[in-house]
Amino acid sequence: MTTQPPEGPIQGEVLPPEAAAGNNALAVVSLVMGILSVVLAVASMFLTFVCCGGFPFVGLSFVLGAAAAVCGHLALRQVSERGGPGRELALPGLVTGYAGVGLSLVVILLMLMGLGLFGLFAAAGHAKGH
Repeated sequence: MTTQPPEGPIQGEVLPPEAAAGNNALAVVSLVMGILSVVLAVASMFLTFVCCGGFPFVGLSFVLGAAAAVCGHLALRQVSERGGPGRELALPGLVTGYAGVGLSLVVILLMLMGLGLFGLFAAAGHAKGH
């Protein structure tokens, strides 16, 4: 009668790092920064139309979106080279990062157009007053 070795890790056995590893850290960072970037871009658009307070948020949104895109690309490269989990977080991080950058640029364009129109109206009103 032969005994078969037990399946799975033996108590006290040290597992290789790949077996105990969670998601790719850059993928998680990319997703979090991408989501924050989109939220801040939308918030800055709202704040700009309400009280002109969206200027600092749109800059932060752009920076976070760009960083999320870079981290997403690096995470995808690491996952493809080393294997392991993380692709399912890196792709949405990449997408939300690019979306945050795009939304930030739209908000900046709207802000500049708003300032331009404000300047035109102010100039027109100033010209009428003389």
